[in-house]
Amino acid sequence: MSSRSHRFARVVQTAGTLALVLAFASNASLQQPTSDPARATFMQAHFSQAIVLHDAVARGDLVAARTQAALLADHRPAVPFPTGAQAYFGLMTYDAGRVRAAMTIEHAAQAAASLLSRCGQCHLAMHVRGAVAATRDSEVGGLVGQMLAHQRATDMLLEGLIGPSTATWDAGARGFATLGISAEAMPSRQLAAKARIANARSSQLAADAARAERPPDRARAYGRILATCASCHQEHPGVWGPQR
Repeated sequence: MSSRSHRFARVVQTAGTLALVLAFASNASLQQPTSDPARATFMQAHFSQAIVLHDAVARGDLVAARTQAALLADHRPAVPFPTGAQAYFGLMTYDAGRVRAAMTIEHAAQAAASLLSRCGQCHLAMHVRGAVAATRDSEVGGLVGQMLAHQRATDMLLEGLIGPSTATWDAGARGFATLGISAEAMPSRQLAAKARIANARSSQLAADAARAERPPDRARAYGRILATCASCHQEHPGVWGPQR
């Protein structure tokens, strides 16, 4: 979809902005920020690869997720970073390995959420802020509009995890709690019943996300949301799911 292409362009642009911010990161021993183009290039690629991994899991495409995880696990920095950053890269590499070895989409979702949470923890430690371009508000109705509303809420949760940002995370949890799939719009009784089950599940997931305060708790909550999205998308391949 064309909106996905535009969205991916915004994600890449955001990754470039994040990279430039991180290139100016400083620690207690560094009084003046120092620009490093090589570091900026690495971070742009690293962030983009993490988003591609996330979207493969969200689509329920385990093969693509494992393939991308293998690339991300091997994407180690060959440029200097502020003190402490290497430890977080090690943790992200570990989580990428977990996605690569995952035998189910649920295990891949939990490992991917943990990896993205490591990004946020690194940003916090390095005194920088990451951002994810949110899905734009859409006037499209029906199931497509409902799916876009779900994606917008999950994007806010994702940014809250990666930023990290408690305010954005909480806004995403509130938004997710108000969402639902119209059972009446489903073409069959079977799908209508599934929609009602999905709505009840979404309410529980939103409540879990609202209660999560620590990074590990938020990672687990987001992992469950990601796995739920993926399971639904697996039932409807090529129709629903992020196609950035």
